[in-house]
Formats: sequence, C-alpha cells, structure tokens
Amino acid sequence: HRFALNELDFDDVNDRGPVHLQASGILEGRDFELTGTFPPLEQALDQETPKPVVIAMTGAHMQARLYGTITDPLNGRGMDFNVNLNIPEAHELLEVFWDGIPAVGAVQGSARLQGDYAVPRLADIDIHMHRGEEVDLTVTGSVDNIFTGEGADLHMVGQSSHPQVASWMLFGTVSAISALSIDGHLQEQQGVYRVRDLNAEVKTSDGLEMKASGDGQLYPARHRFSDADEGIDLDLSAPNTDALNLYQVEAIPSLGPVTGRARLIVSRDAIALYKTDLSIGKGSATSVRLQGQLGQVPLHDVKAMSDINLKVDIKTTDLAALARIFDFQIDHDQTAPGHVVTHLTGAGSNINLGQTDITVGSKDG
Repeated sequence: HRFALNELDFDDVNDRGPVHLQASGILEGRDFELTGTFPPLEQALDQETPKPVVIAMTGAHMQARLYGTITDPLNGRGMDFNVNLNIPEAHELLEVFWDGIPAVGAVQGSARLQGDYAVPRLADIDIHMHRGEEVDLTVTGSVDNIFTGEGADLHMVGQSSHPQVASWMLFGTVSAISALSIDGHLQEQQGVYRVRDLNAEVKTSDGLEMKASGDGQLYPARHRFSDADEGIDLDLSAPNTDALNLYQVEAIPSLGPVTGRARLIVSRDAIALYKTDLSIGKGSATSVRLQGQLGQVPLHDVKAMSDINLKVDIKTTDLAALARIFDFQIDHDQTAPGHVVTHLTGAGSNINLGQTDITVGSKDG
C-alpha cells in the first residue's frame, strides 16, 4: 500500500488568520487534494469560544468535507462538526487496509462529529451503500466512542441480489450467497454487543434459504459457547443436503430435501447451533432427523468444529443402499427396511458413536 504527501502548505494570513491549508498527495496511485480553513493561531489558547473549521478532501477515491466548530483545538475539546462523505468505488479505498475485497459499490454518508479528540462521538449517522439494483443498504444511528464502539446504536436495513462482500467475508468466495435482506439493530452497552429486532434472510446459489429473527448477543473472539448463551432463531430449508456444504469441506451424501430450525449463537470468529432440529429426506426412501447441538464451529476452519452432540434417527426402506452411501457393507437383503437410532459426540474428524440401536425389517415390512 502506498501513501505519499507531495505538498503541504499552511498560511496564516497576515499573521492574524485565518489559517489556510493546501496539500496534495497520492493514495494507492491516485491523486488527492486537501484544503482547509482554521482559526487564527492567536486564538489557539482560547478555550471558551467555538472556532470555525472547514476541511475538504477531493480525489478519485473519495470526496469528503468536514465543517463546524471546535472550542479548544489544542486539547481537542468541544468538537461539533458536520461530516459529508462520497466514495464512488468503496472497495478501492478499503483495499488500503485489506486485500482482495470485491466490488462494494458507491457509499454516500453524513454524520455529526462531536466530543473530544480522545472520545469522539458520531451522531445522526446516515450512510447509504448502493451498486446499481444489486445492492441497497442504509445504516443510521450513533456511536458514543468511535475508537472503541462504545454506545453504538445502529439500525441497518437493506437488500442485495448479489451480496459479494458478505459472501466473501463468510465463505471466502463471492458466489456462495445469491440474495440477502436484513433489518435489525446493533447496540453496545457496557462492553456487550447485541443484535435487536433482527429480521434477515439469506439465499445461496445452491438453493439453501435461511431466515434469522429475534435478539442475540455478539460474543467476543474465542468465546466458548454454552446453552445459556443468547442467540437468534434460525429457520432453514434446502432442496438437498448438498446445499448445506457452504464451505465445501468434503462431499455430503445426497439425502433429499432439508427443513429445520436452530438457535444460532455468534461470536466474532465462530458460530454455534443449539436446540437444532433438522429433518432430511422427508417423504423419501430414507429420512433422517438430527437433534442437538454443534457447539463450536470456527468461521474459517469448519473442520475444527467441536462440542458436537447430536441424536440421530434414521429410517429407510433400503438399509443396504443407505449403508453404501456411507461406504459401509452389510450382509442383508438389499431391499430390507431399517431404523437406526444413535448418538454422535466429539469434534472434527474425531466423532464418537454412542449407543446405537438398529432395527431391521423384512422387505415386506
């Protein structure tokens, strides 16, 4: 990443102000200009009177303007500024901090910057992101401390028919999610982040549909989930079990349509599914019901999932055919029906099979 300041000029007009700023430079290979107007230097020690300030940045990456007053510029107290921002291609600016970000679209925003240098507050936030008809997202609200996120109270509402960024962040590919809609609040109180009044829907390119609703807490990284944690309600459906393999870890047996629900608990680096109740292949030759929990699923290393505790109930009209799907061979009439009840526990590739009851019927039932 490359940043260069080619020119910087401060001019205190007639040594009595106002002070004018003129600067130019290069950010990621694109030119920008910075202009500003500040109070006279002789007013710098005045800590009582609000003083006008205007700063503007123009360039190919973005256009930004800050204007308003500050009471004590030396100590950074008493800020009251309006901020306007226009970013034609937001991913080009974000690539200053992260590599490989897909196209986000344009961002326009406004807010009021208040408080002090040490604890700056953003009020009246109104940010709109759009990319043609594919993305339309609005964020409004306030944040009491920009540096820490303290006192955040944000409302996010929008939809996307091609949510490349969300897909890239969650699954490492821009094509996993085909549609996204969201309406919810993110709030911070005493170091705890919570999602309130959430209504969201995600559709994938393979036909998986997930609906999330309710309230939940966003836990810090490396949090160990438990059944007592606060989560949101998740309903899902898919035309086939293949659609559940979002991370393409390995082939999942094709067992028919999927419906179910769970309580989704989220941290910054993992998720958990508690009170899970999934039905697979209902009305098909083989039906499966899974009940229990996937207690720890890292977002970027699904193979390392742990705290698995699932009751498995399988009914089939062809036990031998079902066994072959899982690379097992059994000596029995291939058309015999069967009923298997078992319990899975463990982590990752180390799955333990608990007490298992297998009932085999004749081919005539």
